[in-house]
Amino acid sequence: MARKRREYSDEQRAEALALLDANEGNVRRTARELGIPRGTLLSWKDKPKAGVSKLRPQKRGSLFEAGKNVAWLLAGKLQDEEKLRKASYRDIATSFGIVVDKLEVLRKLEMGENPRQMRTPDLTDEQLLTIATGGGNGTTEAASSPPSTD
Repeated sequence: MARKRREYSDEQRAEALALLDANEGNVRRTARELGIPRGTLLSWKDKPKAGVSKLRPQKRGSLFEAGKNVAWLLAGKLQDEEKLRKASYRDIATSFGIVVDKLEVLRKLEMGENPRQMRTPDLTDEQLLTIATGGGNGTTEAASSPPSTD
């Protein structure tokens, strides 16, 4: 019995390519995270449709905003003693580092910079929080809620 080919919308393709950007072009990781064949993702990357190319920057922006929300949630966990006792510091730090790294990659792409060429130097926790939250004051007191969207 032949397998039915899965159809993907331009929105889905653009989201996948935005995640590929956040993963710094790592096709294997992105395909695994999305559950799609690597060959499919490679073909979208190598021959993007016009509609997908227009949506891709928007999807990167959406991914950036979602990442900022995750950073706020993680920062909030650092203030909640009960949750902090349940989660290992290593897990929280690793999660926070991953989110910050992806946010920095997406920010650099939007600014037209090559994220691989300009790596972030060693930063303090306050500087990481500032990057992750889009420029807040870098204290954990500000981490209890995301910035207003006014």
